[in-house]
Amino acid sequence: HGEDKPSAKLMSKTAIAFAHTGLLFLMARTVGGPIVKEIKPAALIGWVDTTFRSIRRRGKPAYVFASKTETLHEKLALRLPESQFEKKDKLKMAVADTGENGVFAKGELEAITSLRQMELITPEEIARAVELEIQGINTGKDVITAVDSSIMGPTYRGGYLRGQAIEDLNRLEQEVGIPSVALGELGPPELSKLLWEAYLLKENYGTLAKVLELDGDERKENKGKTSRANRPPEELSASLQQYLLDHPDVRDLITSTGGAILLPDGQTLLRGPFMRIPEVAASGTVQIREGDVDQWARKGWVDLRPQNMTGWQDRFRHMIRENQRVRGKGSAALDREVYLFDQIFIGEVVGWVFNNEMGGYRIK
Repeated sequence: HGEDKPSAKLMSKTAIAFAHTGLLFLMARTVGGPIVKEIKPAALIGWVDTTFRSIRRRGKPAYVFASKTETLHEKLALRLPESQFEKKDKLKMAVADTGENGVFAKGELEAITSLRQMELITPEEIARAVELEIQGINTGKDVITAVDSSIMGPTYRGGYLRGQAIEDLNRLEQEVGIPSVALGELGPPELSKLLWEAYLLKENYGTLAKVLELDGDERKENKGKTSRANRPPEELSASLQQYLLDHPDVRDLITSTGGAILLPDGQTLLRGPFMRIPEVAASGTVQIREGDVDQWARKGWVDLRPQNMTGWQDRFRHMIRENQRVRGKGSAALDREVYLFDQIFIGEVVGWVFNNEMGGYRIK
């Protein structure tokens, strides 16, 4: 490239090339994405043509100028106006055109393709490898497959020790009396919202079934008020609101980490000094338009409205149904739709939501 070592231009090109590979790798592991392959030549690709031609620089013809003698002093001008030099003729030379890699004179081509330098690969060889990969014939040259086979994935040891870390956090949580739910720094804004909503349901009801149905004593107490065994979503909303009123430490923890709590009336918001949702970079104030509150509540607010409680009941109903489906069956039945617990484990519940409602799950 003609720069000093290390070459800033070459380093930039390499960084972009492998950033591109990283994006393709993520695409290849994206649910519903295409089959992705990448062939990455690591030699000079050449050549398209050899010819004698006029040379162009930045789209304009280059010229031969008569040289001038200059005595060296303290300063040296790297560029002088072309008008100070005698223009002779257009610059012409026998060159090899290598396409996007540029045009090389014979000496440059000899040097860059000599043994142990960049050497040379022909476009036809690259095209053949691409053609074979498209046909499903393994060439061993697909970079995405190479990366995929060499990265380290989840391990048995990691899964085993995960339980120890969670157990330690449970113990610390009980000792200090402060719930360890979410800081708002990880993942999409929905993560904190869903974790806190699941936490409130866990603290008030404990199990999936109790969120859905009244127990025997509750049915007697509600006799005459409702004939259904189903727990009304309005009751869930009221219970969660009352819990937050009775536990200001929990309420303030949510709002101090950038969360907001939309109360059951849909008009009242509990908030702290800053809010992560709505996400507005340029301004500290936004106009509330029709539909904005619903959008923000879905995106990141702890939503105590009855319609959101109905959504949680639908989720739990699905989880229970899938749990019952796999009883007595083998491992093949344990797919991503299965929630294996009767209790509400908030992280597992939100993982289930990501897997089944947001399409954000590992495919390998």
